[in-house]
Amino acid sequence: MVPALPDAWRLESLQWSVGTEVKTGNPQCGRHVGHATGARVERSVLRVVCPATTSSGTAALPMLARVPEASTKKQIDVVGAVIVRDGLVLSAQRGRGSLAGRWEFPGGKIESGETARAALEREILEELECEIQVGDEVTSTTHEYDFGVVTLTTFLCTLISGTPKLTEHTDIVWLPAGELAGLDWAPADLPAVEIICDVLG
Repeated sequence: MVPALPDAWRLESLQWSVGTEVKTGNPQCGRHVGHATGARVERSVLRVVCPATTSSGTAALPMLARVPEASTKKQIDVVGAVIVRDGLVLSAQRGRGSLAGRWEFPGGKIESGETARAALEREILEELECEIQVGDEVTSTTHEYDFGVVTLTTFLCTLISGTPKLTEHTDIVWLPAGELAGLDWAPADLPAVEIICDVLG
């Protein structure tokens, strides 16, 4: 029989699934806690983390922790070009949207049926009117913004033809890797900035 939980744990705001097996720190503390508090049946799950005893030797009460649900925000897969020329790295300043004024590695969304590299070649041709050769992947990172969850994959790139033009950005600069950290970067780009500073700085 599952014991009743203390009143302090009867948190109506915590939603969890009835009858879901709970992971624990001690096998003896495992409980099907679904019926213990009479809360509503929802998608989230609670788990019990329960040491066998306290330092004084008395039985310890389990602690409840909510298992986070997956984000319901829109998932957006994008690519960014770390274009290097003569030892300098191209950085572009966003001109509109929620991240206006922030700096980024230029690029954009991966369309249905596209590979990441093909999407990056297309985006740079559209945004900067340049052709690039896409090289090694730098990193892939995920960041949650107000408008969605962005997974950004960046690649080292070299210019094949053309001079970068301002069609969507307000500014572009060529900087030594060691000076990139001085710009106000979009959060999703920061891990790539750190890597480029370490590798090329």
